[in-house]
Amino acid sequence: MPLDDRAIIAAVGEVLAQERAQRLTLQARIEQLATLLRQPGPEGKSGEPGAAGRDGSVGERGEVGPQGPPGPAGAGRDGRDGLPGLLGPTGERGQRGPSGEQGPEGPAGPTGSVGEKGDPGEPAYPGQACGLWNENENYRAMDVVTYNGSEWRAVSDDPGPLPGDGWVLGAKGNRGKPGERGAKGEKGERGPAGLSVIRADMIGFELVLTLSDETRLVCNMLGAFERYHREAVA
Repeated sequence: MPLDDRAIIAAVGEVLAQERAQRLTLQARIEQLATLLRQPGPEGKSGEPGAAGRDGSVGERGEVGPQGPPGPAGAGRDGRDGLPGLLGPTGERGQRGPSGEQGPEGPAGPTGSVGEKGDPGEPAYPGQACGLWNENENYRAMDVVTYNGSEWRAVSDDPGPLPGDGWVLGAKGNRGKPGERGAKGEKGERGPAGLSVIRADMIGFELVLTLSDETRLVCNMLGAFERYHREAVA
C-alpha cells in the first residue's frame, strides 16, 4: 500500500514531537535533580572515631595518557554558568626585558594662565638740557646738548664722543653766508658788565636759566621735544 507525502510528514512530525517531549521531560528531571544535589541534606550523627591506620607506601606516578579526540557537540540547550573556581597560586615573577626605544615627543600642552600684574616700575628719566657739549661731563640717555649749532640727544648712558653712535641729531642749525664787512663805527661809551648763565636746570619740560644777577629765565622745551620725537625718534 503506497504512502503519500502527507502521511510521511505527519509520522515524522509525531516522532519528532515525542522525541522533543521526552527530551524536555528528561531535561526538567535533570534540573530537578541538580537542584536537589545543590541543597544540603540533613546533618547526620557523628560516628565514633575509628582507629588510625598506617600510612600506605607512595605509589609510582603513572605516565600521562594521550589526549583524546573532542566529542561531538550536544543537542541540548546552553547550560547554566557554573560556580567560579578556586584562585590558583601566584606564578613566578618574570624577568624584566630590555628597555624599548624612546617614543616620539608628545603634543604641546595647553597655554598656562596669565600671571598676576607686577608692581609698576620707576618713572622714566626725561633727560635735561645740558648746554654746550663737554667731553668731560657724564651724560645720561635723553640728555640734550648743543654742538656746532645743532642739537644732539643722548641715546644711552655714557654716550661717548660727539658725534658718535651714542648720540642722535635732533635739530640741525644752518649757518648762513657771511655778509659784507661794514664800516668801522665810532667807539662808544663803556657799558655795564654783561650777564652770564651760572646755572641751568631742567624742571619737567621747562629749562630754567639762572643768570649772574640771580635773574631766572624759563624756557618751555615741550615744542623742541615734540619736534625731536617727530623727526628723529619716530
